[in-house]
Amino acid sequence: MINTKLLAEICEAAGAPGHEQRIRKIVLREIKPLVDKVRIDNMGNVLAIKKGKENKKVMIAAHMDEIGFIVTHIDDNGFIYFHTLGGFDPKTLTAQRVIIHGKKDVIGVMGSKPIHLMNAADRLKVPTIKDYFIDTGRSKKELDKIISVGDTITRERQLIEMGDCINCKSLDNRVSVFILIEMFREMKKKPSYDVYGVFTVQEEIGIRGANVSSMDINPDFGFGLDTTIAWDTPGSTKQEQVSSLGEGACIKVMDSSTVCDYRMVAYMKEIAKKKKIKTQLEILQALFDFGLFVLIWLVQLVIYPSFRYAQKTMLIEWHRIYTQRISYLVIPLMLGQLLLSIFQFTNRISGFNTTVLVLILVQWAITLFYFAPQHRSISRGNFDLNCLHRLVKINWVRTVVWTLIFILGLKRIHLL
Repeated sequence: MINTKLLAEICEAAGAPGHEQRIRKIVLREIKPLVDKVRIDNMGNVLAIKKGKENKKVMIAAHMDEIGFIVTHIDDNGFIYFHTLGGFDPKTLTAQRVIIHGKKDVIGVMGSKPIHLMNAADRLKVPTIKDYFIDTGRSKKELDKIISVGDTITRERQLIEMGDCINCKSLDNRVSVFILIEMFREMKKKPSYDVYGVFTVQEEIGIRGANVSSMDINPDFGFGLDTTIAWDTPGSTKQEQVSSLGEGACIKVMDSSTVCDYRMVAYMKEIAKKKKIKTQLEILQALFDFGLFVLIWLVQLVIYPSFRYAQKTMLIEWHRIYTQRISYLVIPLMLGQLLLSIFQFTNRISGFNTTVLVLILVQWAITLFYFAPQHRSISRGNFDLNCLHRLVKINWVRTVVWTLIFILGLKRIHLL
C-alpha cells in the first residue's frame, strides 16, 4: 500500500533550486531511523548510508529540488516580476497560484495581458516568461516589508488522486525522493555493498548536487532515479512515444547528455526479468530517426532543387550560411542515431540490429566522402549547373536509406 500521505507531504513541500531546506527537513526525519549514517555536505545534499557486506559502493540519487522562480522586481503597483529556476513551458503559467517565500509565505497568482485586450498579432504570439507577472493583491509598500529581490517562488498545488493516478506539482522529482526513502524502509537485510542514498540539490539548474556528491562518494555503481516523458496521449504517434503509463518503470538507454552504460542497462533488464518487474526501455531513437527522415525529404524536395535557381554569387554566400546552420541539426541527429544503434547492436547482436547499423554507416560514408566535399566545392565557387543536378540525383540514395531506417525504427517499436 502506497503511503500517499507521505508522498503528498514530500510533493507539496517547497524546495526551489538552492533553497531545499523544507524538503530536506522531511527527508532527514524519514531517513535517519532507516540507515546507519546520515550526513549533509556543503552543497546541501543529504547522504544516507547503509553499510554492506563488501567494500564496494552503490550510489542511488534522487534530486530534492523543483522548478521554481526567483523575484527580480516589484513595481510601483505591487506586481512582482521574476526569473525562472529551471525549465518552464510559459503556456502552463496562466492563472497558476504560486507562493513567494519571503519573510513569510505570500500567495500570488500568475497574470498576463488579458486575451480580451489582445490584437490579432498578440493572440498568435507564443507567450514568454517576460509576459507574466504575479499579483498578490497587496501594495508595494506592504510587499516591501516581507518580500525582497532574490526570494524564491514555488507553485501552490495539493496532491489529488485521479483513478489509478496522482496529480500534484513537483512529481519531478519528489516521487523519486519518496521511492528512495521507501527503498531503505524495505531494506530489512544487510545489503551486499555499501548503499549511498543521495538526495541531491540544484538538479534543475545543472545537476550540480549530483556532480558534487558523485565525486565525493566515488561509487563503483550509480543509479539515478527520475521521471520521464509519457507521451501516450491524444495527438502522439507510436514512434514519438518515449514511454507509456502503466507499462512499467523505464530503464534509460540514452538522453541528450549521456549514453547509459550498456552493462548496467543489461543488468537492470536481467534483474527485472528475474523478479518479474514490468519495465520499458526509455529509447529516444525514434526521435533521431524521425528527425533525419523529415530533414532529408526537406533537403531533397526543397533545398537542393532551389540551388539551381540562384545566381552563382548569391548561392555561394547563402550556401555558407546554410551549411553552418543545418549542421546544428544534422550533426546531433546523426551522432545520436549512430551511438544508439551501436549500443543496440552490442547489447543484442541480431540480423535486424546489424542491418540498421550497416545502413547508418552507409549514410555516414556517403555524407563524409561525397556530400561534404561537394558542399565545400560549392562554398568555394567550384561548381556548375551539372554539379547541382548531380547533387539532387545522388541525394536520392540518402533519402531512400534514411526513409528505410525510419521504417525499420517503426518496426522495432512495434516489436518491443
